[in-house]
Amino acid sequence: MGYESRIFVVNKYETEVCSIIADLRLSKMPSDFVELFKQEIDFDFYLDWNDEPVKEDCYGKKLTYAKIEDVYNWLEAHEQTEFRRWKLARYTLKPFVQDAGDWSDCNLCVVHFGY
Repeated sequence: MGYESRIFVVNKYETEVCSIIADLRLSKMPSDFVELFKQEIDFDFYLDWNDEPVKEDCYGKKLTYAKIEDVYNWLEAHEQTEFRRWKLARYTLKPFVQDAGDWSDCNLCVVHFGY
């Protein structure tokens, strides 16, 4: 298992800022899960406690993001060995993937934050 993972479903706006739609604390995740998040954020990401955009997680690693489909597919592929938080994350992401047409006017992604 890797370090503590927190993921955020966000909508990236054209104004280079994002809006957090969902916030999930997954606890310790395997390194192959963390490796899904390869793209460094190119938008301002604000957390509740900070008036400045956050660029690094609690471990000093730059924030990265991945496609919702990739994160969902990883969770689905590990369904047999899932922990209860993985199941919650999978069910949270499922409507975004299955009802993608409902979200076609959004630019959604999942941001990884180590805490």
